[in-house]
Amino acid sequence: MALHDVGILGTGHMGQGLALAWAAAGHRVTLGSRDAAAARARLPAATASRLACGHYADAAARDVVVLATPFAATAELVGRHAGLLAGKVIVDITNPFGAAPAGMPGIAVHAAALGRPARWVAAFKTNFWCTIAAVDGRARPCLLAADDAAAKAVAADLARAAGFAPEDCGGLQHALTLDLLVPLMIEMDGQRGATHRSYWQFVAGTTPG
Repeated sequence: MALHDVGILGTGHMGQGLALAWAAAGHRVTLGSRDAAAARARLPAATASRLACGHYADAAARDVVVLATPFAATAELVGRHAGLLAGKVIVDITNPFGAAPAGMPGIAVHAAALGRPARWVAAFKTNFWCTIAAVDGRARPCLLAADDAAAKAVAADLARAAGFAPEDCGGLQHALTLDLLVPLMIEMDGQRGATHRSYWQFVAGTTPG
């Protein structure tokens, strides 16, 4: 597995959880926040040497950038840091929950806000934060969609480093489907006890013999 220089915009459960898992796996990680000191205070002291905390611009300056802020705030943040983000691998883990225009995936909203070429990947949308580096022995699928094969491979590396099994879902034409799977997963998880350990898994059928 290649090691990557990763910046994460956002310090919520997913952003912080992925940052800790990737730092533990040896990746260089910068966690970007509006308040770097507050973000650092929420992290275990033992991570100080492996995980940097900075402002959003510090995270956006890294080679691979993960969008982990709330969807409503992400487009503005992407536009503000467009000069730093252009041309990079950008892994969008945000979920619009109906806030994107009808028929448009959230990742397209953010690509339009950037207004410049980048190597986009939709990933980690159907993974609950508490299953990052899960200790129950299950490598849950991480559904990935991207048009750029090399960018998808980077996201797959990061998925494995966080304890997931990357699942190639094809190109970005399927990003909207990934967005729509999330509310359904949350609804069904809630009906079954709200464990936040549920996941989607594709099981291939067998050819009748």
